[in-house]
Amino acid sequence: MQGTLTMNRCNLSPSLVLIIVILIGLGTTFSYVGYYQTRWIEDDITKVFIKKQPTYKIRFINVFRSDHEDNWNGYMEEKERQYAFDFCKYYVGFDTPMKTVTDFHECKQVYEGAITSEAD
Repeated sequence: MQGTLTMNRCNLSPSLVLIIVILIGLGTTFSYVGYYQTRWIEDDITKVFIKKQPTYKIRFINVFRSDHEDNWNGYMEEKERQYAFDFCKYYVGFDTPMKTVTDFHECKQVYEGAITSEAD
């Protein structure tokens, strides 16, 4: 027994290993994929996207109205501010606390640039 190291082998069945690998893969996929609904007058479309940062939040609210003028006057409810923060951080990649009108408009500019480049 001098210098020998004994290791207990874990007796996992191949199907259990496969299930574990699939679950890890699904968890990773869900942390990088999200979706939001467009808010068009004609129809709503579900847009699926790859998030800029991983999170287990999957459904996002697009804070930029598609058919309406942007009339944010500097005041947002906390829930709306969180929607804007989440959308900008995970969809646009713009990580700012959304405390000012400037933050909101800067994110919107980056968002509109991303949408324009998607269409090309």
